[in-house]
Amino acid sequence: MSTTIHSLVAELQEETQTRHTRYAELAKQAEEIDYPQAAKLFRAMIVAERARLMLYCRSLSSLETHRDEGYDYYVCPQCGYASGGDVPERCPVCGSSGSQFEKIS
Repeated sequence: MSTTIHSLVAELQEETQTRHTRYAELAKQAEEIDYPQAAKLFRAMIVAERARLMLYCRSLSSLETHRDEGYDYYVCPQCGYASGGDVPERCPVCGSSGSQFEKIS
């Protein structure tokens, strides 16, 4: 991986980890004040961002090799979770059926 691509990936990972830490803190606070749905939402945001980070990193890596990996993306219409390659059976964030996912070529 080139230095430039490596730097972009490292920056994305660092920013994502910072947000995940903050979301985890907010989820804990929401639980403490008896708002379980808010806590669930913050935890779902962590899962969705983790998936997006994986897709970003895969895309950046493929830029370096100048090749198009040729896979489709699938997006959950309920929560925005994105999956690369295969459509999941169920959305790991909101539980929607994989048959509802929208294909993006």
